[in-house]
Amino acid sequence: MIVPYREYILRIFLLTFGCIVACASLSHAMAGWDAKVSSHEIQTLAIVLPMIIAPFAIALAIHDGLQSERLKSASQDTSARDNLTGLLNRRSFFRQIENMRQLTSSSEVFFFMVIDVDHFKSINARFGHEAGDAVLIHVADCLRSRATEDMRIARFGGEEFIIAGHLNTIGTLQRFGQRIIQCVENNEEGNKHLQVRVRVSVGSCIATSDVSTELAVAHAESAMLQVLRTGRHKVVGAHEDQQYAA
Repeated sequence: MIVPYREYILRIFLLTFGCIVACASLSHAMAGWDAKVSSHEIQTLAIVLPMIIAPFAIALAIHDGLQSERLKSASQDTSARDNLTGLLNRRSFFRQIENMRQLTSSSEVFFFMVIDVDHFKSINARFGHEAGDAVLIHVADCLRSRATEDMRIARFGGEEFIIAGHLNTIGTLQRFGQRIIQCVENNEEGNKHLQVRVRVSVGSCIATSDVSTELAVAHAESAMLQVLRTGRHKVVGAHEDQQYAA
């Protein structure tokens, strides 16, 4: 970022200038205190003292600036994420995916997957909200474990999640979705204290550059709703003619 570096330079300049002025004032005062101090010694002192003090002033300014930037970055990161799972929130997901799509070539194809926790309201009602939170964290962990670095994962609200990225990184949507389902269902560590097997339903679609992110997500959600209508616990992809409908 440009602004923080400008701030660092300004702080360094002001601190260094202040050191020079202070040393000059001190040298002038010393000339008045002791007539035995030669003008040459005073000039030398006026040069040497800033050289000694300036590096400490510069280090202090840089440390202060970096600390401020770290706090600002941490604050921004917190506001961009879901408090429970640590995943991106809906707004940040859209922003990051839009940036990714703008930086890739027009021939690049993206995939979008919407994941819904089956019978989540029943889990909450039967086992309580603490168990429901544990389920959501478990699903989030599974998504992280299956995602690559260039994918983006978000909690979309309630028991719904989304994952998106470059299509060429996952093989086929069907296989990738099945790996997510198996991770959620088979992780005994995440399920053993709930006394219920956690399952998810997955809707997916692919989108070329001429399909907006909002439209792609809408088609993935429609595919996920189709899963809920036809038996849950599987992967359904949006039909091609639906995917590119305006």
